[in-house]
Amino acid sequence: MRYRRYAFTLIELLLTTAIIGMVVAAIGACLAGGMRAWDAARRFGVREADALVALALFRDDLSRGMWMQSIPFQGDVEGCQFAARVSHPRNDDYTDYPDVLGRVTYRWDNVALALLRDETPYSLDDDDGVTDCDDPDCNSEL
Repeated sequence: MRYRRYAFTLIELLLTTAIIGMVVAAIGACLAGGMRAWDAARRFGVREADALVALALFRDDLSRGMWMQSIPFQGDVEGCQFAARVSHPRNDDYTDYPDVLGRVTYRWDNVALALLRDETPYSLDDDDGVTDCDDPDCNSEL
């Protein structure tokens, strides 16, 4: 009489389970590598976008810059500062932003790895020797 086999042997089941496990492990490793590459590309894209925004802002500030003998362009490896028209609130509720003469400062922060920007308006009350015009005959006291 002929013997019929209706089930898998234990060795066949173990071998199939081991092969499926290796395939799942290989797919998981590929997905993890893909996710690391995706995150690295996203971080680079964010840094590139931030750099483009900073460059556009710096270019805009330089285009609004003014040459004044009493407020020279100063810069070094840490940052730079120059005179420019800056928008500063006229009142306390921050609704009116006229352009006034001010100093724009850019500096690199090594801790935060960021380019920091600060704008400070000049006032006529400051006693820092800054005048609002290039003419030596200009009287800054009003």
